[in-house]
Amino acid sequence: MMMLLSVLAFTLSVLVSLPLLVLAIECFLALLPAKNRVLGERKPCALLIPAFNEEQGLGATLQNIQTQVVVGDRVIVVAHNCTDRTAEIAREFGTEVVMKNEAGKRGKGFALEAGVDYLKQCVASGSAPPEVVVIVDADCLFAEGALDSLVRISGSEERPLQAQYLMHSSENAKPLGRLSAFAFLTKNRIRLRGLDRAGLAVPLTGSGMAFPWGLIKNLNLGTSEIVEDLDLGLQLVIAGHGPKFCEAARVDSFFPSAPQAAYEQRTRWEHGYLMQMIKKVPALFREGLRGNWQAGAAGLDLLVPPLSLLVMLAALASFLLTAYFAYSRDLLPIMILMVSCALASTSLFLTWFRFGRQTITLLEILWIPAYAGRKVSMYLALPFNAQREWKRTERSNHSVPLASQKD
Repeated sequence: MMMLLSVLAFTLSVLVSLPLLVLAIECFLALLPAKNRVLGERKPCALLIPAFNEEQGLGATLQNIQTQVVVGDRVIVVAHNCTDRTAEIAREFGTEVVMKNEAGKRGKGFALEAGVDYLKQCVASGSAPPEVVVIVDADCLFAEGALDSLVRISGSEERPLQAQYLMHSSENAKPLGRLSAFAFLTKNRIRLRGLDRAGLAVPLTGSGMAFPWGLIKNLNLGTSEIVEDLDLGLQLVIAGHGPKFCEAARVDSFFPSAPQAAYEQRTRWEHGYLMQMIKKVPALFREGLRGNWQAGAAGLDLLVPPLSLLVMLAALASFLLTAYFAYSRDLLPIMILMVSCALASTSLFLTWFRFGRQTITLLEILWIPAYAGRKVSMYLALPFNAQREWKRTERSNHSVPLASQKD
């Protein structure tokens, strides 16, 4: 009996410590100096904007894009299953519009497939192919120079790129809202920066993605995955075309102001992420054992659950292993976990000090237990009522500030 308890305690300690250590390593690496990237020639690009009933914010996005395009660029709005004025607003800005109604196909992946198919038809008809295709969501804005950086670097390196895609809380947001923004900053900038410092591929995070034309024209984009970007990025890693991080390019958006809309958005993201973890980690590790070390590293990165869930798992494991120590006097399992928690906490503090002080105050970080506790029902629903279908998030009426972001 004692031997079984020892094995279970050690296994629990290692399973929870591993993602904590991966998070700590990524955060510590993010503190290293930024890499210099080669800026190639600014060649014409095509911007694809997938849109489903985006009449509310599309105009601001197109107005922002007009300040960054150059002669020869193409801006294409894919009005997919729209029932509002999305296509009409896009035409008012002089953009190309692809209208497609596919009742049985809902989701961003199918909209992107329609956009790439349209470009293929244009090329077949004699149009020059774009050197790079950039994808941006209809509720996002490019920071100054972001589009130029994406096109130049993707063109010179001939590989897919992911910009730092950040979501901001509103000016009057409560601490829990700012914690969401910090969690997003950790996931979409800090951890990607750490992976990039190690020379590793990064996950695709949704908006601000750039692909060489020769690559994207052959990708299978039309899927019903609710986190289609994450899925696509992992497929690219396995195929040897892992995306790189383009920190010089920033794309901004806002969390929904309505609590229910924000909760539904987070549920879709986190359920989708956890289902990808279950499905893809074994395949990534198998590829790693076959010599694809980029895939193996992506598997380790995917093992890190959302920050709130990681906090809950660490707290539960600490309680159980403390009880085991009180019973057995075996200190090793709880010590392994405590060291991992200390490293992860230290790395998060240092990266907050470097990158996150404008997002959240140190005192507000103390709300993490409440932030995690509010999501208990979300995670408990996963085995029984996981969100598997794509659902549009209701947008907010915020305009996104494009102030320069300092390290």
